[in-house]
Amino acid sequence: MPKKIIEPINADFDDLALAIVTPEKDPAMIKTAIRLHEADLYVPTLRYLDSAPGGFAETSDLIEHLETIFNISGEDAQILDGRSDTKFSQIARNMISHRTSSTNFIKKGYAEYDNNRKGLQITVTGRSLLKQIYG
Repeated sequence: MPKKIIEPINADFDDLALAIVTPEKDPAMIKTAIRLHEADLYVPTLRYLDSAPGGFAETSDLIEHLETIFNISGEDAQILDGRSDTKFSQIARNMISHRTSSTNFIKKGYAEYDNNRKGLQITVTGRSLLKQIYG
């Protein structure tokens, strides 16, 4: 099971990616007792994209997958005021909306957002990172 880590929200993605490495290729659902942050989703997102047909997944499918593996509960599962989505789904969508931020995995070249298909595509750099982490 991946290590539970608490990190500053603006932590460098490369450091975070290396901090959560585990030898397991397909961990069971992750149960967290801490609030999830955008950066916590980067490596699981890359792993999902890597296994998706053509390395691409629509945002809605990605969020559904992440909700399953993180087994969201508590504050992350609460519906946002005046909206129909959860705090967790907003965090997941922020990965895309914050794609120009210097610490974002899309800005670093690990994935690309495809506006036409409304989803993410893993890049060669993203696959290289996964190979470096998981072998």
